[in-house]
Amino acid sequence: MAMVARKFRILYHNVDQGVFCTGSLLDEETNAKFNYVYIGASQEYIPTSPSAGITFNYYEDIDLLVLADFNISHIKRMIALIKMAKVRVVVYPYMAPVQRQVVLQEALAAAEEDEDLKTFLNDPYRFFKSQQIIFVYPLMGNGPQYEPSEEENYHCFELVNEEELKFATELEGYFQPIVRAGYMAEKNWLMFMGCYGLDLKTVRDFSVAAEAENRILNEGKMDCVKTERQMAFSYLSKFGRSSFGTIVLYSSLLNEGPSVDDCMLMVKTMGSSKMCNPVLTPESELCSAYCMYKGDHDYCKHHNQISMSHHIQGTLLLGNLNINKYCKEFSDRFSSISKYIRFYAIPNNGNIENWDNMLTDWSVKGHRKYWIGNSMSDARVIKDIVSADPNNRFMTYDGVSGVCIYGFYTKLNKERQQNKSNERQL
Repeated sequence: MAMVARKFRILYHNVDQGVFCTGSLLDEETNAKFNYVYIGASQEYIPTSPSAGITFNYYEDIDLLVLADFNISHIKRMIALIKMAKVRVVVYPYMAPVQRQVVLQEALAAAEEDEDLKTFLNDPYRFFKSQQIIFVYPLMGNGPQYEPSEEENYHCFELVNEEELKFATELEGYFQPIVRAGYMAEKNWLMFMGCYGLDLKTVRDFSVAAEAENRILNEGKMDCVKTERQMAFSYLSKFGRSSFGTIVLYSSLLNEGPSVDDCMLMVKTMGSSKMCNPVLTPESELCSAYCMYKGDHDYCKHHNQISMSHHIQGTLLLGNLNINKYCKEFSDRFSSISKYIRFYAIPNNGNIENWDNMLTDWSVKGHRKYWIGNSMSDARVIKDIVSADPNNRFMTYDGVSGVCIYGFYTKLNKERQQNKSNERQL
């Protein structure tokens, strides 16, 4: 009888900047599927084709799309994806109009503006709703911590407070259901989120003061184009682009640990010459079988000891998080799940200004961990990682390479359970 398993594949695609990460789950017992896409993790804009390194025609249904931060390339990639696929849930950091104007002015300066980009930046919430997306979650700040539930599928977010909703309504001209970052659990896949950035009161106070100042300087005659340009420049001068919101995402397949579930995990470099299929199907197993038989790869099994309480296969995508600036808030939210993380996507293309080596102390020792960053990542970041633990591995994504993670869970039968009980504990 063939082994029935819950299979998953996570790909860090070969893109020049930021992260385009896809995850796919296929449960062979129930035929349940779950596909997600995470786009973000770069502040600097480098002109590139939205489809560079990505084959969009693989996608039909996307259960979750996370736009982690507002970069021109990321937005264009997201728009291209939405045009090709049916998206059910979208999550993005709420950005006030003046912050979106900064991005638009960058696009104008680079001659990269187009109607889709301008429509999106004018009103992201209405843009997403116009695409027939069922659940649209603009995030601001952090809310519910993950708690296991008997429900099979559920979303857990909470509205921001009344004052913040009032500020957003003043800025947007209508009510938007802005929520604190929470989590989703669907098809035994957990998506736990954090959102970090400048607080809305500060942005709103700046916008009100800047608008009043422009009115005085222009003697009551308001040129909209000139005013928007002035406000965008003033905002950047005062706060910088690092004040923009960003979303951190932890994703993991939920399971009952090594005493109940057996796990296989394979990690390999993915070249641009042979594209991996990001969506798991019965047919796509040929890809995995070929790699296991012919390709060089790492095979992670140390977390499969029956004496351990959990497997280690979680992925942490850090977006543009400034770990120095938000160290306490970030630790308070994510340290409880640090023992489950095996893959870390380094923030902001490996920029040293976003880095803090406190992250290398999180990991459970004795297990190989993978730190995934751009090939242009700062040498000091790489040194911190590889010198912290001999089990740490630094892997790169860029225009010619990416990372493929493939694995599966299957229930232990009595024979395998007995064999694991008799295994020497290392």
